[in-house]
Amino acid sequence: MRSWLTCGLVGFWSLAVSVAACGSDEGASSGGSPDADASDASAGDDAPPGSISVTAADVTVYTGSRAEIDASQSGATSFAWTVKTAPSGSSVTTQALGGAATARPSFVADVSGDYVLEVTARGAGGESATKSVKVKAVAAPLFFMQTNFGEDPAYFEYRTIGTDKSNNHPIACRISAPPEDGGAAGAFLFMSMLFADMGMDWWEAPPGSPSRVAYTSLEVFPDGGSGAFLALGSSDTTCANPPAVVRHIVDEDGGKPNELLVQPHFSPNGARVAYVEERAGGHAIGTVSYDGNDRRVVSRFCGPGVESCWSPAVFPPRPQWIDAQNVGWARAKQADGGAGWEVVVASDSANPMPRTHMTCDGLAPRSIAFLKGGRVVANPMAADTQTEDVVVLEPTTPGGPCRVVKNLTNLGTKRSYARDFVVSPDESEILFVRTLVPEDEPPPDAGGSRLGGELYVVPVDGSSAPKPFGGAPRYALFGARYVASASQIAWNGAVAFDGGAPEGALLDAGIPSLAVATRDGTRVTPLVVSNLDAGVYVVGGGNGGSCDFRLCSFAGGKASGGGALATAAAALALAVRRKRRRPS
Repeated sequence: MRSWLTCGLVGFWSLAVSVAACGSDEGASSGGSPDADASDASAGDDAPPGSISVTAADVTVYTGSRAEIDASQSGATSFAWTVKTAPSGSSVTTQALGGAATARPSFVADVSGDYVLEVTARGAGGESATKSVKVKAVAAPLFFMQTNFGEDPAYFEYRTIGTDKSNNHPIACRISAPPEDGGAAGAFLFMSMLFADMGMDWWEAPPGSPSRVAYTSLEVFPDGGSGAFLALGSSDTTCANPPAVVRHIVDEDGGKPNELLVQPHFSPNGARVAYVEERAGGHAIGTVSYDGNDRRVVSRFCGPGVESCWSPAVFPPRPQWIDAQNVGWARAKQADGGAGWEVVVASDSANPMPRTHMTCDGLAPRSIAFLKGGRVVANPMAADTQTEDVVVLEPTTPGGPCRVVKNLTNLGTKRSYARDFVVSPDESEILFVRTLVPEDEPPPDAGGSRLGGELYVVPVDGSSAPKPFGGAPRYALFGARYVASASQIAWNGAVAFDGGAPEGALLDAGIPSLAVATRDGTRVTPLVVSNLDAGVYVVGGGNGGSCDFRLCSFAGGKASGGGALATAAAALALAVRRKRRRPS
């Protein structure tokens, strides 16, 4: 059976990968939920006859988002709110309040911590009452991958950090390998990049509760090989408090586990995770509850009689939740890719009945997203003589051919691309990674890479042309995510070099970093920055863009990632497949 990660590649991980217990980490902290008092929903003060009461509950919000206090159930006709205290460094004052003379005042909680507002409310007869209300602002957790070549052995680990730089700690044990030279070390970095982008997803919980994360990790088998499994954790898990693990199905050859569970994606309510599984006889779409139980095979990934239908992709596109009960995905209609593809949907149930949502001959998307009403956003793959745009599609008839409703990017020049997109929760805009190739640029050399670009934003309805996020060029290694109740944007970007890119730098654009910005992009804060001198790289936290050989490393693409990336992939090339030992 042809594996995504073994198409002509070697098995570095078969002997090299081991799982090491994680030691102490000076950035680790226990985190945890805010005090219960922060969400106290008690009613207003008891009021004697002839007076009024003020009913307003304390509120917990994510830092950077808008907090709104609801006192509309109070027996008052007028309100006067003031800000009594705010965290150090906050710019929130009484003058910053919206609706300070209404029953629903609001403000943007710009700094983590406690805000105390006071209201004086008056009734129709002139009676008055005063009440204090607390707003607690907590940082939204982000998840990312950190790779460290400065220690022996080198390792990578999944980590979390708050949007205010708090609670930076690993969420699981390190994945390490014996030290190697040259390309082996580069392949280790490249593998961490793949897993960070296409092996991880997270669900942002309501403010004050741990957010949930699903990721692909590795294990070592007694025969010396290695395999991948799915882990389910949270912003509170650590190596000492490990996540739940979803193991593979067993092979038909007598109990050996299969190789890959990849492209996890949380349902809208965070209760279940969909993923793609490579299994004997073909690939499948599976789901599992967040606690690791109630695992279901929703459908074969490919069509009837087709074992492998996605080539040359390393990972197929991430399955998408239409709602909390239905999953959809894109697949080619022929073995090993082919020109035509279709979008298939199925219910997440014990007896699903997959059906074709639409077919699109001549197109093959790297990723898709469902919009309300049945439309689909996609970025079709293209040959080197064409562009890769983000388009909106819809079926002309239920289950029938698709039509392009809108080309949102219209890049124009061959080999230009728009990919790794994400639709905002309110479906008003799309963030994507763009690289525009000059018309007269010659074809790239073999071994070049097509990875990353500038972060752009465009309205979903195409009412205006795409523009740089925040009005200025901002590099993105992988696509962005909406975080902190969609009030902020997080992405794997780059901090500019001081004095130019050093020889062998991973990115010509700068030092890889994890960054967060306000929704309008006007204020950007680097949260974690790679330390090249120490051999520490920050990668990932992406949105599951589909990476293929042309996109990431091998022949046929623009070399935007520098020599280290191409050398990394060419030397040991993505290998995570273990060596199977068949019974004699």
